[in-house]
Amino acid sequence: MELRSEAPFSGNAHKPDVPWFHRLSRPLLFLIVTLTLVGAYLAFSIPVAVFPNTDFPRIVIGVDNGVMPIDQMLVTITRPLEEAVNSVPGLQKVTSITSRGEAEVDLFFDWSADMILTLQRVDAVVARMQAELPPTAKVHSRMDKLKVKYATYSKAVPPQPVRIKTPGWAGNPDKMEDGSPGQPWHCLPFVEASTYGLELIYPFDTECHIINDNGMVRIEWDFANENGGDLTGAEFSTFYPKEASKHYLFTTKIDVQAPTGHVVRTEPHPRFFTDRTGTVPAAIIGQVQTEWWPKRLFVVFKAPAPGQ
Repeated sequence: MELRSEAPFSGNAHKPDVPWFHRLSRPLLFLIVTLTLVGAYLAFSIPVAVFPNTDFPRIVIGVDNGVMPIDQMLVTITRPLEEAVNSVPGLQKVTSITSRGEAEVDLFFDWSADMILTLQRVDAVVARMQAELPPTAKVHSRMDKLKVKYATYSKAVPPQPVRIKTPGWAGNPDKMEDGSPGQPWHCLPFVEASTYGLELIYPFDTECHIINDNGMVRIEWDFANENGGDLTGAEFSTFYPKEASKHYLFTTKIDVQAPTGHVVRTEPHPRFFTDRTGTVPAAIIGQVQTEWWPKRLFVVFKAPAPGQ
């Protein structure tokens, strides 16, 4: 009789291997909960002060002189002040408003100017001019305290002053008769109204095309090939109903916070009104109340006409 030896029986011999995520389910769950709690804490505890401030380079000179007539205010107060402040370094533009017994002179400086030092220089000019003004005139100057706080993500470019090329609508880059440089849009009121705000720059390397194909608006954007790989494609989206969308949305990579009591106003770029190619998008005029919208800035655009 032949005897055979057999291996001892093991209860786990035919039991399949347990997946790794089952074996590590508790540590993984603990890690996920911990990261969620830490993220929620940081989202509500990071101070807004980490956002850099954008100080508008503007100084206002106010004058109160009782009930003096407008023509006398203009000759004896407004014009002398405008001529005197032209000596302040960094000054780019001077505007003024004169009314009965009151005058306001607005000074706009280069964005790189040290506004604290500039205010001191303006105060020195005003102090020298005080002796030449009527003794009843009360003059005071102040720096524009309006601050816009922002944070940028990914490749976003910080908001910057609106720039318009010369000559723009009309005219030429030659100097004007009084020796002042030619205005980009030839007419000063249009320039002042178009350059008071900030502009957002499209920061990505890949172009995005919004096409209206017989009423069906589609987005052609090769976002997957963007260097860095931080785009999802959801940055651009159309509104419902998709078959007849009249607008589309662009979620920027910028978080903007307006001062208390103010809003962020969006409107078309000045180039939209001079464009003849139909390639400048038309932003819908809107006001974003950043006090209750704690998310990144978004802009709504009008969809192009069919065939564009």
